[in-house]
Amino acid sequence: MVKFIGVLQFFAASLLPNLQSHQELNPNVSCEIMDLAIEGVWQFEVFGAQSLYQEGLLFIEKENERYTVDLKFDNGILSGYDVQVHDNQLNFNANISGVERISFVLLFEDGKLEGESYSINNTSQVKGIRKVPVD
Repeated sequence: MVKFIGVLQFFAASLLPNLQSHQELNPNVSCEIMDLAIEGVWQFEVFGAQSLYQEGLLFIEKENERYTVDLKFDNGILSGYDVQVHDNQLNFNANISGVERISFVLLFEDGKLEGESYSINNTSQVKGIRKVPVD
């Protein structure tokens, strides 16, 4: 058993320099992995929002190097705009009733999302879980 653990430690130590040099050659590797963590369908809840907008589904897709975001509620779908992704953070805006802008700042990690939404009237906590991963 001790020899097996020693072999694993040696194997892991020998891979580490190769991974670091690969990342230096291609610094986008970690960013690509994070992108995949964001894409998909997410079930979310907005605490303190109007009852129509408290629960919904968040659809995130990447098309031609651009992200699209749609929010589905019981009363319809809102499309996000000004979508920005930085590592595991997603920022975007959506309009309620066509005029009231809501801004979202969301962090994604381990199949969960957390963040806040901001409107002219209040700030609300947002939490959710992944429903459908990207194939």
